[in-house]
Amino acid sequence: MTIRPARLLYVFFILWLFFSALYYAPNLISGNLIVDRSDDFWHKIIKYIVIGFIGLLFFLIKKKTDHVVQVFFLSFFAITLLLLQPFGSQGSFGFDAVVVLVLLCGLTHFVISLEYDQLRGIARAVIISAIIASVISYFEYFIFEPVLGEFWERTGGFRAVSTMLNPNNFGVYLGCALVLLLFSDIFKGRWKFLIGVAIFSALLLTGSRTAWVSLLLSVFFGHLYRGGGKLKFSAILHSIFFLSVLLALVMFFILSGLVELPARMLDFQTASIRLDKYFEYLTQIDSSYFFPDSNFLRIDMVSESSYFHFLNAMGIFLAVPVLFYYALNLNTSWFWQVFSNHAGRCFDIAVFYFAVAMLFENVFMSFPCNQLFFVSLGASIACFKCGSSKCDGDFYSARTS
Repeated sequence: MTIRPARLLYVFFILWLFFSALYYAPNLISGNLIVDRSDDFWHKIIKYIVIGFIGLLFFLIKKKTDHVVQVFFLSFFAITLLLLQPFGSQGSFGFDAVVVLVLLCGLTHFVISLEYDQLRGIARAVIISAIIASVISYFEYFIFEPVLGEFWERTGGFRAVSTMLNPNNFGVYLGCALVLLLFSDIFKGRWKFLIGVAIFSALLLTGSRTAWVSLLLSVFFGHLYRGGGKLKFSAILHSIFFLSVLLALVMFFILSGLVELPARMLDFQTASIRLDKYFEYLTQIDSSYFFPDSNFLRIDMVSESSYFHFLNAMGIFLAVPVLFYYALNLNTSWFWQVFSNHAGRCFDIAVFYFAVAMLFENVFMSFPCNQLFFVSLGASIACFKCGSSKCDGDFYSARTS
């Protein structure tokens, strides 16, 4: 029997992708959900070691020079950030952000190289991992009070975190899984419905408004995309019906008194505070914005947005060249396919979902959501490259005649 290294790497990747959703399970069991940078250093860093290892194996097997060029380019900026750190600065979170980018870009390149059936396996692994994390959140709600009661008091009431330390991080992951479920036919019929109920209910328990807004916009965008820029009433009615039935079932449990939703879901005051911080960050711009915020002077204003966090961490002086580099290397045909390709692709919509979520949540630095974003990006590009003859069909439920 011939052992194919590329096949073994894919199996290892799928297992890791599945395990990633459960990575922080020990923290849930112990109740240690608020951790500092110094807490359990190796547990915090080993996940990125594994991700970097996958990228290295991909290069050794495929010998893709574009991946190496990107790694060296980003590594140069990481070193530059360290050199720009003033003496006595409090930290180097800009360096951390670039290191995360260096490691995660390997996953994107790896996924781009995969075939149709392998992309299908990625979607299935994400959905199944979301099911397990959702079930754990039910145990969290009904059974873990002795362990997590003190944590809930400090954070203003119950919000499910499951195995992802943070309710917003958990909610964003579940929302992406719902996008993959809704816009594909990996699961069909009653299985699709039951899985939707399980994940949707857990999403409500997170109280994550970011996940809600991103999911609703993605459903609208997804049907716009499926229609090649024109909304199809029958298509959008299908998703409205699907989500409405899920909501009706959840409301039954709420009205029966069995479940109480987090009050934060309807607390728009905290959302307005977040928007006020973003506005403050934009209106106070001065020459210091050209350089990394080494002393965390503006971290409170940008910590909850991936875009502002990256800009603040890098500074305009370094962020613009990085964005310019990616603009030159981005396949513009892939970017504009939404206006020309009528076949719905679940990973395309997942990329849009994360693009919205990153406005209000620092997805970029939140594992495993940051990993899932780079994987979805790679899968979206892979679908475009392999062509409609391979990627359309039973993988995607959204098709046009």
